[in-house]
Amino acid sequence: MKLFRPVGLSEMEKILKDGCHGYPPRRKEQPIFYPVLNEEYAATIARDWNTKDSISGYAGFVTAFTIQDEYIKNYQVQCVGSQVHQEYWIPAEELPTFNSMIDGKIKIINAFYGKDYQGLMPVTIQDMKELDLQEQVIFLDKLRQDNIKMLQEIVLKEWMLMNTNLPYWKKNQLICEQLWLDVTAILKEKELYFLDISY
Repeated sequence: MKLFRPVGLSEMEKILKDGCHGYPPRRKEQPIFYPVLNEEYAATIARDWNTKDSISGYAGFVTAFTIQDEYIKNYQVQCVGSQVHQEYWIPAEELPTFNSMIDGKIKIINAFYGKDYQGLMPVTIQDMKELDLQEQVIFLDKLRQDNIKMLQEIVLKEWMLMNTNLPYWKKNQLICEQLWLDVTAILKEKELYFLDISY
């Protein structure tokens, strides 16, 4: 069964660090993990709630994954509004088992950004640390034209930033198609591309 989960920037970073194999442990004040049954419901939460929330980094990512049918049958579908608002309630202590039942990798299938979104801080490239989101694209595109080897090195070192910022750059028409194709090709070659979003 295909399920969906809206997450903020911090949770998305943790998912990426884990190689998109599962979702991070819940905090003490979060006893339940809520995957939802349809993309529309997940997108509504990501767009209308996460993008306005500072803890979410003013970003909402719609993630999708496939869970083993025999396993998820152990849980009852919960309807918390209209028929669109359907979800499973997974106790936090059962999340490790839930993660082990995910087939393949978690993918980002959509992303929404608030006006205060700043993205992940570059962790390795000093030249990028003082650049805003638009300046980052300009920097990368200049490398694409002048030094493709350096572009490859930066994309691989900042692969989590690329996965979380590429949809932002696309939605705001900041990235040209060729740079998108080059960056995604670099990530795909090293199996570090976790987006299911086309240009």
